[in-house]
Amino acid sequence: MRRFATIVVSVFLAANAFAAEDCIIKLRVSDSPPSYFKDSSGNWTGFVVEQGAAVIKEAGCKAEYRSAPWGRAIRLLEDGKIDMMGIMSITEERKAFAHFIGPHYLEIIRLIVAKDSNYHIEKHEDLKNLPQKIMVELGTYFGEEMAELVKNDDFEKNIQWTSRVGLTPSVIEKITLGRVSGFLSYVTPGALEKLTQDVKYHPFVINADPVYFGVSKKSVDRSTLMRLQEAVERLSAKGEFENILKKYE
Repeated sequence: MRRFATIVVSVFLAANAFAAEDCIIKLRVSDSPPSYFKDSSGNWTGFVVEQGAAVIKEAGCKAEYRSAPWGRAIRLLEDGKIDMMGIMSITEERKAFAHFIGPHYLEIIRLIVAKDSNYHIEKHEDLKNLPQKIMVELGTYFGEEMAELVKNDDFEKNIQWTSRVGLTPSVIEKITLGRVSGFLSYVTPGALEKLTQDVKYHPFVINADPVYFGVSKKSVDRSTLMRLQEAVERLSAKGEFENILKKYE
C-alpha cells in the first residue's frame, strides 16, 4: 500500500512538473511603478507583476514577461502574441478578443496634479476648464462618463494623448512646470508619496471599478483558461492579492 501511495505521489508531482514546463504564459509588463518595474537585479516586479506571476504559478504554469506600452499590448493580446495582462476593465469591445478572470484589484482613477495646484473639479465636465490639457494614455479606459465626454470634440481638445505609460519623470516634469494640468492615473496613494513629493492626487474620483486579468482568446485554450480562473479564485479566497498590494503602498 505504501509503495502504491508513493507511486501515485510521484506521478502527481511528475504531471505537475510537466504542466509547468509545458504551460508558458506570456504576461504583459511595462515600466510603470508600482504596477511594473525592474528591481536592482534587473528582474520584473511590481504589484501587478507579482499578482500575475502568482496566478500563473498557482495554475501550474510558468510566466514569461513581454514588455509593451498599453495600447500596443491590447493589440498583442488580441493577436495572441501575449497571453495575459492585468488591470483590464471589462468593455464590450475587449470581450471580443479576451476572457476576463478576477478581479484582482480595485482601480480608482484620479488626476495627478502639481502639489501647489488648487483646481476646482466637482464633475467630469470641469476638466475642460483647467488651464492646460490633461495627459491620457492611449487605449486606456477611464469609465463610461469619460468615454462619452471624449467623443465630444469640444472636450477632446482638452486632452493630450500619450503612448507613454505611468508617472514617469518626464510626466512629473510636465505637471510641475505647468505644461499640462495633470495626468490621469491609478497609482496607489502610498506609492505616489514614494515616487515624488512634487505632485498629489486631486480628490475628485474620475472612475472606480474592479479590474481583471485579460486572457487572450486566440492563444489560450479552454483548459488553460479554467486553470487560471481557478487559480485566481483560490488566491482571492486566501487574500493573496491584497497581501501583495500592501507591499507597494
